[in-house]
Amino acid sequence: MRIKVMLASNDSGFIKQITTQAKFNENKMEVLSWVTSGEEIFQRFEEINPRLVIIDKDLDGLDAITCIRRIYSIKKKCKVLVIGGKDDADFMYRLLEIQVYGYVSKPIDIEKINNELERISRDIRRINIEQIQYDASLSMQSLYFWKLMFEKSDMALDLNFLNSIMKSGFKKGMFRALLFRLDEMHGEMPNFKENQFYTDLSYIQQQIKMNTNNYIYEYCYEMIFDFRFNGVLAIINYDKQYDEIIKSKFEDIRRDSEEYAIRHYGMSLTLCVGNGYEDHTKVPNSREEAYSSAWARMKQGTRKVLYYKKTFDIHVSYKQKLERIVEQLKSTADTLNVDEFHNMIKQLFELPDYVLTEYNSRNYLMNFVDTFFEINGKVLVEHMNVEVEKEYIKKILNYSRTLEDYQKNLEQKFDQMFKILADDAEKQNFRPLRKAIKYIKENYDKQITAETLAEVVNLSPVYFSHLFKKQTGKNMTDYITEYRMEIAKKMLFDTDKTIFEIAVAVGFQDQRYFSKRFKQIVGKTPSEYRKLK
Repeated sequence: MRIKVMLASNDSGFIKQITTQAKFNENKMEVLSWVTSGEEIFQRFEEINPRLVIIDKDLDGLDAITCIRRIYSIKKKCKVLVIGGKDDADFMYRLLEIQVYGYVSKPIDIEKINNELERISRDIRRINIEQIQYDASLSMQSLYFWKLMFEKSDMALDLNFLNSIMKSGFKKGMFRALLFRLDEMHGEMPNFKENQFYTDLSYIQQQIKMNTNNYIYEYCYEMIFDFRFNGVLAIINYDKQYDEIIKSKFEDIRRDSEEYAIRHYGMSLTLCVGNGYEDHTKVPNSREEAYSSAWARMKQGTRKVLYYKKTFDIHVSYKQKLERIVEQLKSTADTLNVDEFHNMIKQLFELPDYVLTEYNSRNYLMNFVDTFFEINGKVLVEHMNVEVEKEYIKKILNYSRTLEDYQKNLEQKFDQMFKILADDAEKQNFRPLRKAIKYIKENYDKQITAETLAEVVNLSPVYFSHLFKKQTGKNMTDYITEYRMEIAKKMLFDTDKTIFEIAVAVGFQDQRYFSKRFKQIVGKTPSEYRKLK
């Protein structure tokens, strides 16, 4: 298994040097993320779960000492290699106090870096070997907990077998998943210690577990808890006759746990409840339902008990609006039009709350995210771990308390990436592809040929045609036609123009040919499509 590495520095020159010259691969290491601030470290730490963090002293936001202390509070076995100056005696003394693993001064000697990487890799492998037997004793328990909680399988797991492996006491009866979701910090936090956050989090989690035991232990055959970054996930197993009694205790558990969390750390708590099932193989269904209830927090509010409610299909008119907005968002990704992007996001969040908080709405938004990275991934990969960033964006909803929070977080993340893309485009004297696409979108109503676009980007027609197909996966003619059809679809919905007028407006002089191509691409004739309005 490769050692996961996180780089934390605002020095792009250092990052370029270390990622191109350091022997990560030879030491069975993989760099999964580059962050520029202390706050970003902990936004990604859970997802990446690094074994090694290489941190620059001159980090944006939280200072390096605070970051290192917090890293150790989260994961004691994580190695930290610090990059700093030669003559900072006070800083180095503080590092000695917290026992960092290594220190390399700037300007960077790549040989020293490689020596440190070799030493770290050797020590981690030694530690791993020492813990193999201990880990093996827990692996079967973890495996079958995972199967019970997460896997939908046609092969029923025998309860007696589960109990023997997990040392549990499951019995035939009701099974239900509970998700205790910690909301974001708010208000005054008199006893909150920033550099102890993850230690403090464990105290809250233990309090949740204790309160759950206090209120419903006598009614349950078994309760299993899994501590999560944002709260606690639990399975409870009990006799069906106690179902109403147990449900009546949920608010008491939530209230007492929240009282502790608010008093000590300024955190509120929402309890998200999945349906109860008499078939233990349905536990994954209950878990998914609990998470769906957590999604609904943005509409229903926090600091309460939320029961799963079956989602319904979005009304066709709102579905069409969502689709149109997402298509326009994709267009902004092509041209890096930040103003247009913000306008589309504004339109998105002007849709009713019950539409945006519907579980199925995620599909449309995730489609946009995937498309954005498909278009821009080749540039972004030079500055970040694209897959990690993509997953982070997709998880923003899970970390947002309200739709307003979600909108803000989404805009901030994309603004960050737009800046990277814009800087890269400027350095590259505006990439030929983007320049061509910009020209297409400004002149789609005119005749556009391969020769025209090649002249615009100052490349030969043959070479540019090859470049366009390679980077977009489409030839220029198909791309232009598909874009014209997107404009036509919008005009069919938003205007009263005749089909002939729309055909001319998007660059077709022959209405019959326009209608033919429209049906080939959209699957309906212009008239049929307009009736969907």
